Amino acid sequence: MFSFLQNKLKEEQTLCVLVVTSYSVTAAVVRTYHREGAVAKPIVLFSCEEKVPHHRANGNEGFEYLVEIEIKKVLEKCRMIHGNYDKIVCVVGEPWSMTKTRALNIEKPKPFKITQKIIDEAVLRDSRLFEQEAVRDYAKDQEWGIMHSTQPRATINGYPVPSPLGMLAKSVELHVSTSLAPAYIIEMIMGAYADVFHRVDISFMSMEGTLSNLVKHQSNASVFTVGGISSTLSLFDQGVLGHSEKINNGLAEFEDAIAYLFGVNHAHVASVMKFASDEKLLEHERDIYYKRIEAAYKNLSSEIRLGILRIKKQVGNIPGPVFLIASPAWISILRPFLEADTESSVVIPHRDMFNEHIVYTHEARIKNIPLSLAILAALENYG
Repeated sequence: MFSFLQNKLKEEQTLCVLVVTSYSVTAAVVRTYHREGAVAKPIVLFSCEEKVPHHRANGNEGFEYLVEIEIKKVLEKCRMIHGNYDKIVCVVGEPWSMTKTRALNIEKPKPFKITQKIIDEAVLRDSRLFEQEAVRDYAKDQEWGIMHSTQPRATINGYPVPSPLGMLAKSVELHVSTSLAPAYIIEMIMGAYADVFHRVDISFMSMEGTLSNLVKHQSNASVFTVGGISSTLSLFDQGVLGHSEKINNGLAEFEDAIAYLFGVNHAHVASVMKFASDEKLLEHERDIYYKRIEAAYKNLSSEIRLGILRIKKQVGNIPGPVFLIASPAWISILRPFLEADTESSVVIPHRDMFNEHIVYTHEARIKNIPLSLAILAALENYG
């Protein structure tokens, strides 16, 4: 009996997966099962979401204090569901993560056998170099650190190789995505975990690093993720992240404008958006609503348009389709000008598209797409 219980404990694990962005904080309690070498679908036992009240912030320091409060709220809820976790994974989103994909070349005078040690040493050298470059070019006034590096994709003689270990080659090109985050954000999240769970052994990832599960069946695609303070456009080639760029505008400013133009508090902004599309409204009333809404999103759309034009100058055409990840209330607002600016079809990921890979219980009602992507990425890397 005791031996059976030992095997059962080894085969089952419980994860706490957290996603932190400037728009909301979400978390999930995930149970994984391993049976005779096979991995069953992970079961989400519980999930929760707290929106960040950005309108209460007074400067960056005040805003991040509000984010920390929301992190502790969702962690307390997870702790009540399950007191101890085998693994804790945190995905950091906009505006705090920075992800770049770089090509690393390994060349030697004579053919050599590709080993994990050779790959690890090359990735480590480049990660340190990237960290130094990021601090120099993007974050002169703050300390940044590496969160996560993806498993390198290898190319030998111009051909992708799924598993290069043990092969002979004179040169190998590795494509690896490395994610950075400000040190103070990582410390803040670890402090929140320590206050709730009294432990700090957390694995960190970036939101950009989780997106490949959304586009892996596309030869080329892009993902446009809209957050509270900023948005992110990520470009993929053969399922590999090739470019990721921040656009300094998100939904917080849009919601501020809606609240002001309609004279409501921020808790009622989503209701205003829903009411504006109500077919029971008289035509002239609907026109009044949409004129105000159009004024509110004019600045949002212009900033996104400028950001997309800047990215086009850097990389040329933006590969389609473009997957749009945003709060459902804003998709109808964002979709038209995003299609025009990217010149690609826009795909709205459906919440149920992850049912093939994840089981959500009744207690896990929130099928948040970034959270689902984070769960899949956590299982791939740490499950």
